[in-house]
Amino acid sequence: MSRPRGRFPWLFAIVLLVGLGVVAGGFSVFADQRSGTPGKAKVSECTGGRKYQPAIRCSGSWVTGGALVAGDGRVAVGRIEGAGYGDVGKTIAVRIHGTDHATKPSLATPLVLWGLGGAVAALALAGLIGWWRRT
Repeated sequence: MSRPRGRFPWLFAIVLLVGLGVVAGGFSVFADQRSGTPGKAKVSECTGGRKYQPAIRCSGSWVTGGALVAGDGRVAVGRIEGAGYGDVGKTIAVRIHGTDHATKPSLATPLVLWGLGGAVAALALAGLIGWWRRT
């Protein structure tokens, strides 16, 4: 005779959803880094990366809308996501997303999000399956 399963383990379900959300965030970052127009940006400054401001925020300039000389292009200034202190003063390859931001392509962030989110989701799913199989 089987015994009742007990109350549904909501904590496992919530942790599973959080893990899947982190994996989805990895796909969002990956899509942002691969969309937009390929171009070059000059990194002018970076801030943060310190004890009380762990996020590094870099800004710089790039040309949008075509050629700057004898064309319809114009200089845009904004944030450059994925750039770091080592890029200051350099011209780097980026994906341009209009006039507000550009992204330096890198697989590091999506891979970390996919790995951590997948591991959290797998552990939560294992807990749910264990609860389901318990008789």
